[in-house]
Amino acid sequence: MARRFNTRKGVVLFQQRFYSKSGEIFFGHFKYGWRHGEFLCIDVAGTRYSETWDDGVLIDQKRVEAGH
Repeated sequence: MARRFNTRKGVVLFQQRFYSKSGEIFFGHFKYGWRHGEFLCIDVAGTRYSETWDDGVLIDQKRVEAGH
């Protein structure tokens, strides 16, 4: 799994896949190790969600229909 690091003014930002213990998969950006920005979440049932995070706090979550 490749990580892409970017440092802006001393802030470490990277893009990564994250697998939770419950089986969910997250694709998105991290800032200081916290989820930050836009994420795609796929739960164990295969349902996809578009999520917006701000320094580890979930701001918004919307279900994404298959094929869109």
